[in-house]
This record gives sequence, structure tokens and C-alpha cells, in this order.
Amino acid sequence: MTPQEAQLIHDAIEADPVLSAQPQTSDGAFAIAEALNTPTEAGFKPITVASAMLWAAGGPRVRIQQATSDTQKPEAIRASCQVFLDLIVSGSDALIHTEQSAIKTSFDGWLQSSIITQAEHDAVYGQPNGLAAALLSRSVVAIGRDVSYQDVMQARAS
Repeated sequence: MTPQEAQLIHDAIEADPVLSAQPQTSDGAFAIAEALNTPTEAGFKPITVASAMLWAAGGPRVRIQQATSDTQKPEAIRASCQVFLDLIVSGSDALIHTEQSAIKTSFDGWLQSSIITQAEHDAVYGQPNGLAAALLSRSVVAIGRDVSYQDVMQARAS
């Protein structure tokens, strides 16, 4: 665990009276790790290219394709549409990292540019049932991964 990660976990523990009240023992650290690793916070996860293909086939694919050559659309919008089409046409088993802000910005831009509808946007990003919707643990939100009891002990020692 990096010093930055330890500090973030330390801060999360200190901000929660239930967690900070746990004893400074391995049992206390285990209880804290379990609490921090329990999925409870709304967030986003990657989706498969196959899921994106099915989503696009449901309506927006033609509009996304038309947007790639629409000179009235901003270059960033045209480019993101082209990258998306290239990816779904490839049929790869890759993931589209919808949890990354740049990808969400692309989908938001498509919505603002009337390339996709609000319902199509919600089919990907709508909570709780969108393709990319997920429950994340506090540890994943804080440092991008689950923590062990050893991580908690290190964080509490810092």
C-alpha cells in the first residue's frame, strides 16, 4: 500500500465513528476491512464490447455512425463516435471502461449533441439498472481496490 493510499484509508476510517471505534487489533482491522470492502456506494463499472454492441443495435448505432462525418458536430464528438464504432465493429472481448470520466464525458457529449436520447444514455449510466451501474465498496472508491486487514493496520499506524 502506498503512503497516499494509507492516508486515504486512514481518513476514511477516522471519518466514520463506527470504524474509528474499532479496537487497534487484528480483529478490529479485519472488521474495518470487511466494512470498507462491502459494496454500498453507487458507481460505474466497465462493460463488455458485446454489451455495447447490443446497446447500440437497439437504436443509436446509426446516429453514432452518422455523427462521425457530420461536420456540424465538434471534432471531439466525431472522434469519440468513430472510436466507439471501431471498437464495437471489431467484436473484440475487450472492455469499455465506462467508469472512467473520459468515457462518461463522451456519452454525455453524445446526449448533448442529440446523438443519443436520454433513455439511451440511461440504459448505460442510469442507476441502479444501467449497463455500467454498479455498487462499489468504500475502499474501491477511495483507492481503486479492496483492502486487507494488514492494509488497515498500516493505515491506522500512519
